[in-house]
Amino acid sequence: MGTPFRCARVDPFDYIDPFDSMDAFHAQFFCTLPSTSDAAMQSLAIRTRAKKYRLCFSHCDLGPQNILVDDNQRPVGLIDWDSAAWMPEYWEFTAAIHKRLKYEPWVEIFKRVFLQYEDELTLESELWNTVSPFQLLVIVMYDLLLDIC
Repeated sequence: MGTPFRCARVDPFDYIDPFDSMDAFHAQFFCTLPSTSDAAMQSLAIRTRAKKYRLCFSHCDLGPQNILVDDNQRPVGLIDWDSAAWMPEYWEFTAAIHKRLKYEPWVEIFKRVFLQYEDELTLESELWNTVSPFQLLVIVMYDLLLDIC
């Protein structure tokens, strides 16, 4: 699935090699719930991972700070493409929310645009909290930097 890419959700310090298939991607530790997860979440994971997703070129860091607007506040461009990669179609949505959970207007806009990925967001949220707990530290540090700037 493409070339090496950067992803703070997976590894904030290094590039990740591409995967041979969507199934190989979803089999990685960062997409796999621990066996201690509750039965409802495990069931959701099985149903969600059984879906056939399109592979889409994703910005993977879509946020207000990376959207250029003109004088009328209309979007005219995107910057900061260093995390871009070929990812499952839901990834742009879950990644955009993952990094900006405390910015409710942003989350609500994305939820209105990407209605069909609520199950994926629920699963990804569980993964952020169980598989990638260090990501909470990354998010807090990111938010602090935004507040300072």
